[in-house]
Amino acid sequence: MSLKTTKNSRSFYGLFLILCLSMFFVGNIQAQDDACDNVTIVLTDSYGDGWNGNSLTVGDNVYTQVLEPGAYEGETFTGCVDLSSCVSIQYNATGTYGYENSWTVTVDATGDTYSSDALIGTCVTACTDELADNYDPNADISDNTLCQYSVVPGCMDMSACNYSPDAGQDDGSCTYADAGFDCDGNCL
Repeated sequence: MSLKTTKNSRSFYGLFLILCLSMFFVGNIQAQDDACDNVTIVLTDSYGDGWNGNSLTVGDNVYTQVLEPGAYEGETFTGCVDLSSCVSIQYNATGTYGYENSWTVTVDATGDTYSSDALIGTCVTACTDELADNYDPNADISDNTLCQYSVVPGCMDMSACNYSPDAGQDDGSCTYADAGFDCDGNCL
């Protein structure tokens, strides 16, 4: 017995292929949506004339208030960020009358609200001192109390007020007395 294809059976196979590909793409779209954490952004202008060229960056998106009149009531946006990475919230004072602007960013899932520049999500805190053994150029947040040194950094100039005999690497921190004074500020 041989399998015979007809014009109608080819249409069926084509339809079946389209259905399978559609399920694949819908699955991928769903996977991308899983990385989306919704945030509610409210931009307000106390004078009521909009943000006058100023803006707010949340992740990769830039928001500005253009609603007029009644801008003092706030303009609301819904954004999507990936909180499994480090997300920056930054006010951009690139216009005029920035003192009239206020804003909030609320993470819908947690209710956490931000009204000043911040880093949210999964941010890396690490040492950012290039002289340290554990220097991390990819750190999102600098915390140099985490730095570790195999050579002690410090001032190596013996004539400096803060000379450190333990220093094995000059870190540029040397300070000197003003002319006519000693390191304690006493007149010479």
